[in-house]
Amino acid sequence: KDADSEASAVASHAAAGSWLRLVPYAAWAMLCGASVILQCCCSAELTKRVDTEDQPQQGIVISTVAQLLGALFVTPRALLSPKPWGRPRQWWAFSGGLLVTTALVLPWASVQLGVQAMVLLQLIAMLSCTVFLDCLKGTLLKTDFLRLGGFCLVVGGAMVDVVSGSAASKGGSSVGMQIFLAACCIISGVGYVVMAKGNAVLAEDLGSMSRAMMASCVPFSIVAVPVSAILVANGFPHYSDGDWKFWVFIGAQNAFYTGSLAIIPTRLGYTATFLVLLAGKLTTSSYTDHIGFGGKNRRFDWLRACALALVLLGTALFNDVLGGCFGRAGVRKPTRSSEGDGGGDDGLARDASVTAKLPRGVEEVELGQACPEGPEAEPAC
Repeated sequence: KDADSEASAVASHAAAGSWLRLVPYAAWAMLCGASVILQCCCSAELTKRVDTEDQPQQGIVISTVAQLLGALFVTPRALLSPKPWGRPRQWWAFSGGLLVTTALVLPWASVQLGVQAMVLLQLIAMLSCTVFLDCLKGTLLKTDFLRLGGFCLVVGGAMVDVVSGSAASKGGSSVGMQIFLAACCIISGVGYVVMAKGNAVLAEDLGSMSRAMMASCVPFSIVAVPVSAILVANGFPHYSDGDWKFWVFIGAQNAFYTGSLAIIPTRLGYTATFLVLLAGKLTTSSYTDHIGFGGKNRRFDWLRACALALVLLGTALFNDVLGGCFGRAGVRKPTRSSEGDGGGDDGLARDASVTAKLPRGVEEVELGQACPEGPEAEPAC
């Protein structure tokens, strides 16, 4: 009995130490989520530096620069990968990049709707698209009450936050323009989910996930670069003294975010990383909207606080994080698909901002598990 007690104590101590070692990575992930919002705020601040009628054009150029910087930081890894290049076999994999072209108006949407409203609209779109695709594949059943309930909580909480925040704020564009901007936020959210699935296919064809990420930016570049070039020829973006710090932060944030997400998911796991990122985004966007930095000034009150709590709870339920509390297995392993599309989904754990769906033969890195070594582990890491 003494030996068993001692072994149990040692195991408990080791488990506690393991969780304590994950705390810095959780804080790092929270900081990554905050950096995304601050980058949106910097883009919105640059957009607001011009007259109202020039803000859409200013925002398009800023968004193009930000997106291309993100692609630039994955290019060296894509070019230096030792794996042989292949040819894309399924051209639908590029459709996500085409849908993401609606992100060109997101800086302007942040100004008119608020940064947090933009984030929540994208979240609703991503969850809805994931539910739809999971239903088509048969991985989400009508009896999966926890995930469906989590989806409803997210939609309800997000709508309460968006509506209450919009009602409390004053001024802004017309109702029709706000509907248009909201639609662009939703389409871009769908685009990120489709892009994540397309990246999984492109990773198999091209040889690595970094090449897939670079290739998926091609449709966006085909649309955005000519439009931005025309706007630059007409004097956009307007630059004033003090703007340099916003541009520096936009570039630095892309490097920080890209590098961080090459490490954090291998320590926390993809689902935990996504949830902590979301918590960082919602916390930071609540504060920035409240003080009016970047986006629209939207007062933060108890109603919006409750709505955001519902969003986080619903997202946790949707990703099966709380499954163990209800007699379930918790976070699910990826399911293998007979269509050969590279493994199944774990809710929004495969969020495009975190990772694409894992290619065939690559196992998920679980919570606290070290990153596997070897060239075949690159898509997972």
